[in-house]
Amino acid sequence: MSAFVELYRSQLLVFLFVFARVGGLVVVAPVFGIQQAPKYLRVVLAVAIALMIAPVFWTDGQPEPDNMATLLIALCRESILGLMMGLALVVVVAGLQAAGRVIGQMSGISLAQVIDPEAGTSTPLFGKFFELTATAFFLLVGGHRQVLAALLDTFQWMRPGHVGFSASLFETLNEVVAQSFLLALRVSAPVVLALLLATLIVGFVSRAVPQLNTIAVGFSLNAVLAMAVMSVTLGGAAWLFRDHAEAAIQAMCSTLTTVTS
Repeated sequence: MSAFVELYRSQLLVFLFVFARVGGLVVVAPVFGIQQAPKYLRVVLAVAIALMIAPVFWTDGQPEPDNMATLLIALCRESILGLMMGLALVVVVAGLQAAGRVIGQMSGISLAQVIDPEAGTSTPLFGKFFELTATAFFLLVGGHRQVLAALLDTFQWMRPGHVGFSASLFETLNEVVAQSFLLALRVSAPVVLALLLATLIVGFVSRAVPQLNTIAVGFSLNAVLAMAVMSVTLGGAAWLFRDHAEAAIQAMCSTLTTVTS
């Protein structure tokens, strides 16, 4: 057994590096890192992807680490790279969740909450709705294939065991966070503007007709108006999510390219 390990030690190191990078992405990326799925399935998925990638680099002559600490540091770098790629997409999905929270608060429907197994807490209904919509559209436009393609591209720029970071990578994450806030603003803007206009109209009507129960009328009107406007703008929100998700993936890939150049 020891002779077998000695013979294939280099290949085993390559597999461990690839598995660490793939595992970091699978743990947090949308769809891949869904919490409802059994953990062993995510491990099997990461192992399967790593087994398809690792043989490509078995002939590169991977240098052996000097000690265990060096090996652990290299594995941590690989995992962090995968985590950062997945985190960029998670932040974009969080932008849609934030839009749902804003719409729920403005319309008064935030009183209706559901248990979110991903976060382990209750979340507004609209927030969960937008999250599920983003996940469905992510699969519909082939986002999972784009993520895997971006992951494969990273192995061309950073061979297994040779991951490096620069300040520009963390600046890119900050830019993705800013884009997430922009996505939340663009998605929620039509509903928020419609609700503000409805609030002004109800206010003017209440001044003209003081006997009118503005609280009951305004609450019902806001709920109906929010649903109506959202049903019209939901398709646009899905395309906005696609654009921002693609921009996040391209920004991460371009940053990784500059790290190795």
